[in-house]
Amino acid sequence: MAVGTEVAAGAIEAGGEMAAAAVDMVQTAAESIANVATGAVRDVSQDSAGGDADPERREREGSKDA
Repeated sequence: MAVGTEVAAGAIEAGGEMAAAAVDMVQTAAESIANVATGAVRDVSQDSAGGDADPERREREGSKDA
């Protein structure tokens, strides 16, 4: 019974991570479209050294390495 519960919890966690990744992709696509439409350029300092202004996104991406 405990193994089934752990499997279900793992599946729920993986589903949440996939949903978060999908949200990140949609957000990036929306930013790209807005930049193309307005001719805006993203601040290079935000992208340097893999830095990201979104701490939740960094935390999710960091948890992939663990």
